[in-house]
Amino acid sequence: MQTRRVVRTGTLNILFLAGFLLLMFLVGNRVLLSGVGNLRFLLLALLAFIPSLVSIMFYYLQDRAEPEPVTNLAYAFLAGMAAAALAAIPLWHIIFRTREWIFASSGLFIAGSFLVLAPVASLLIYAVLRYGFYALEEFDEPVDGMVYGAVAGVGLAFALSVY
Repeated sequence: MQTRRVVRTGTLNILFLAGFLLLMFLVGNRVLLSGVGNLRFLLLALLAFIPSLVSIMFYYLQDRAEPEPVTNLAYAFLAGMAAAALAAIPLWHIIFRTREWIFASSGLFIAGSFLVLAPVASLLIYAVLRYGFYALEEFDEPVDGMVYGAVAGVGLAFALSVY
């Protein structure tokens, strides 16, 4: 029963995200984002937030036995965003200077992705989990780590999308 529910919600998640991506591809070229400044930024941020919200809902629904408080999930999302803004982006672009070399060749792209981008993101999500949520009273089963980690990862991805 549990496996069937995960497969069903996972399939719905993938279908929604694929449909959203297709819609953005088909309509995105034709819709003129003529709004100036903040309005355009807010619209694009909202469009980037929709897949994030769907992913958060997917992970939240997997923890039906003892769901996490929504406020903690909001904090995990914000902590992932903060990790991206305060550490990931500066590390990638200032320390490792990935913009200068990562797109030079396919080999550098693969090496940079596996040896720089992914380890930094994974380490930051681990730090958010370990030092931000592990000590909470609500963190009482293994699936909680998966839920908090996924939500923090979605927050990190959202901040990178907006950046």
